Amino acid sequence: MKQPIKILTIAFFLERFPCISETFILNQIIYLINQGHIIDIYAYGTDNLSIQPKLLSYDLLNKTTYLISPKGKLNRIKKAIQLFLNFSNKKMLLKTIDVFKYGRQAYSLDLFFKFSPLANAPIYDVVHAHFGQMGKDVLILKRLGLFKNIPLITSFHGYDINPIYIENYKLEYKDLFEASKIITANSNFTLNLLNRAGCHENKLIKLPESLDTEYFRKSTNKVRDESIINILFCGRLIAFKSPEMVIEIANELVNKRGHVNLRFHVIGTGDLEELIKANIAKYNLNNDFLLYGAMIQSDIIKVMSDMDIFLYPGSNDTATGRVENQGLVLQEAQSMELAVITSNVGGIPESVIDGATAFILEERDVMAFTEKTELLMADSELRTKMGRQGREFVTQNFDYNILGSKLEECYNYMLTM
Repeated sequence: MKQPIKILTIAFFLERFPCISETFILNQIIYLINQGHIIDIYAYGTDNLSIQPKLLSYDLLNKTTYLISPKGKLNRIKKAIQLFLNFSNKKMLLKTIDVFKYGRQAYSLDLFFKFSPLANAPIYDVVHAHFGQMGKDVLILKRLGLFKNIPLITSFHGYDINPIYIENYKLEYKDLFEASKIITANSNFTLNLLNRAGCHENKLIKLPESLDTEYFRKSTNKVRDESIINILFCGRLIAFKSPEMVIEIANELVNKRGHVNLRFHVIGTGDLEELIKANIAKYNLNNDFLLYGAMIQSDIIKVMSDMDIFLYPGSNDTATGRVENQGLVLQEAQSMELAVITSNVGGIPESVIDGATAFILEERDVMAFTEKTELLMADSELRTKMGRQGREFVTQNFDYNILGSKLEECYNYMLTM
């Protein structure tokens, strides 16, 4: 029998909140609140695109404190003096401007303004930092005297553990690995990188990014043209997600193989946006593509409800070292009952079931992607079967209630260590 979890007071440290690309963190917070836990959120900024009904219904903006320095050097100094004069523990506050120890963070007063709003924070049971850099910042606060004896859990998600910088991380994250009671990672691929960077395997726990599978549910009330096969790419238009491959696949299908019943949809913005537009024009595919730009989650779900196939041709970006560590959008697509075609890179193979919910192909193999797309275009029963199996896989393994319960167990384990 599962042991009851006591009610906890938890501090979340985030780079941005709310953030349109990090709804998995919002899911964690909502699950914990639903379980009765008390949550405070500390963040360096916000993403104004991501205001959602849940933020309002759970009053999350009023639970959020922004650790932001005022703009302008003179304004920062003036505000710092005012805070310092009203601050009871001046000795502790003075530590934040030790330029010999903390360098630019001290000189710019950034550390001062990160620290001062936290001085009267409640005594937390757990401090949870999302992303390695936030974990490092919490560690500085601990050394300044805040959260001194409060257990720290740090969650890594991908860009904070790049394969080509493993040797650098051995020094950069050494103290963080030692100070964190638990380190979570979104996939076995990420766990392996953290272990190579020097994190002891006894501290590592796999905790994938989650989604609300009831929210990501295919609409059955929509009337659509069944003669058109709708194919979707959704993600940032950057190199390791390889969105430009979708245009190459479309060129093969439309211009070289003569398919006329296709419509390609691209959601996202990024560095490759102009290249994608140029290639669409070059191949004379303007009538075959819809480019939506950035979208909020509710609008993404509306688009996904009309789709048949989800293309996600991720790759290893040798220039930056980036690769998909999990690819939460793959779970979102499967939850929406879309058949998936994707690549055998990073943590992607852990996010789907090859041959059951998705076809996993070698990266950048345009012909293989084209052939599997053609196969799914021709077989509606296979698309339906893969879609149903995909939803079942995701609801059983990635729903925020299931992974929220696992997070509670992590907290409970930390408090008994």
